[in-house]
Amino acid sequence: MVHKMMWIYIINIVAYINRLLSKMLPTPNRLPQSRSDARRYITSLHGLDYKKIHACVNDCILFRGDYENVEVCPKCGEARFRKDVSGLHIPRKVLLMYILIYILINYVIRLVH
Repeated sequence: MVHKMMWIYIINIVAYINRLLSKMLPTPNRLPQSRSDARRYITSLHGLDYKKIHACVNDCILFRGDYENVEVCPKCGEARFRKDVSGLHIPRKVLLMYILIYILINYVIRLVH
């Protein structure tokens, strides 16, 4: 609960700074008006999007490829999801893979080989 309250507090601070900056800049500016507008703008740029990949809490495997539909880690036996109050399955650990970084890593690997 404390983390959720801190997150809401941070979002409000960012929104306040955003409003302050939009008032400081010349009138016809293209500064996003909200966090969701900023996120939409960033993801519209080619290569700056990300994929969410579920991971084992003990960092044994990533649940992708052959393990994409597996509910339990085959190495350590830990559950992939936890259930919240409403019964929804929430992944216990999520890895964000930024596409641009993935493309650059593959490019460097090809150069080396």
